Amino acid sequence: MDAQFWMITIPTLVIFFTLAALLLVPIWRFLDREEKVSERWTPETVGDRLQEHEERLKAYEAQKAPSSSRNDSDE
Repeated sequence: MDAQFWMITIPTLVIFFTLAALLLVPIWRFLDREEKVSERWTPETVGDRLQEHEERLKAYEAQKAPSSSRNDSDE
């Protein structure tokens, strides 16, 4: 193979792989980020969050109940 062939082929390959990286790296990063976000939506984690929410709601209602009964007796 002569030098003219390599003078065209090498820059073409370099440009091709550079453009491929420029286009595919953001997509790869996006998909990686979405995969991490999806881990928050497994049935176990959703169940844990619902349980924590219910516990906080019960604690809030327990705090609210005595104060509202005091307000009723003050009137």
